[in-house]
Amino acid sequence: DFTVQLNQYKMILTNDVFTFASTATMQLTESAVVLIKYKDFTVGSIMEVKQISVGLQNEFMFAVKTEPVQTFATSIRFYKPSCDSVVSTLVLSQQVNSTGFGCNPIFQWTNFTLAENQTVNLGFDGFQITMRVQNILGILTINAMKPTQIVPAETPKPKSMLVNVGDIMFKLKAANSCPVFNLIIKINQTIVYNDSTYGQCVIQTTFGGQISVGDIMVMQGSAEGYNDLEQQIPLQQEQISQMEDPDSYFELQSDQLQYGLSTVAIVGIAAGAGVALTACILAIIMVKKKKKSAQPVEPTPIYKIEEPGILSDTFKNPKLKLARRWVK
Repeated sequence: DFTVQLNQYKMILTNDVFTFASTATMQLTESAVVLIKYKDFTVGSIMEVKQISVGLQNEFMFAVKTEPVQTFATSIRFYKPSCDSVVSTLVLSQQVNSTGFGCNPIFQWTNFTLAENQTVNLGFDGFQITMRVQNILGILTINAMKPTQIVPAETPKPKSMLVNVGDIMFKLKAANSCPVFNLIIKINQTIVYNDSTYGQCVIQTTFGGQISVGDIMVMQGSAEGYNDLEQQIPLQQEQISQMEDPDSYFELQSDQLQYGLSTVAIVGIAAGAGVALTACILAIIMVKKKKKSAQPVEPTPIYKIEEPGILSDTFKNPKLKLARRWVK
């Protein structure tokens, strides 16, 4: 139920173990971002920068809390295409801010309530995006689709789309739920959305690129217990105008899709100055769920990275272990 990444490198879950192996040339540095995310937003994600001691074993403990959190998820790819390792900050007030990582940052916080028409600021790599809190389909949330101000001022505003996942998936199974699955939406070669839904019923997207009448929007996804989602939608002028309108957005919902057709199932440490090396780096993460009990749960090791020993003597055998524990 968790995904884990080290900087921009995602781990693959195989037999209850997250693994990462690469022979690519990478930068070995003394710090790395560790990002742990749950399958949906009922559990807060963890993002921490950890110092790595080369040649020594490193052990870290992470506490995964089950307290309620408020969440805002967005994409910065339109503003900065090379965003895999970008750190961004969402400023909610003078006292409250949240940090996100990568092209699709997730911001979570507690002890702060959004107010309608309030403005918030998203900052990253010289960009400042001002957004307003609005009621979108009955949900009070930050409107990333229509920013009120962008710095630098010459930055164009993005096209936008609101994906009504709950309405669309209801047509594939008569159930009032918003499943967790990987959703892909593309127009020509432009990626509109390519990420987990994290159980969201409504997803905001921003994107760029040239689109014209008749261009095909492709929508793909596969959720457990649902028919596969495989749609090709020729775009009409009205839809394109809504995407480009600075004051509105295009809502993608079930009545714009064709149902009942045949479906297809969908199928080292980087960043910063350091020493370039080519090596096979293996990362292993073991995740185990524990039942709740009255007693504190002992931390369970979930992460280990080790170098198989083909580097020079200076960089032999760096090891990294991470563990998580549930906090009552």
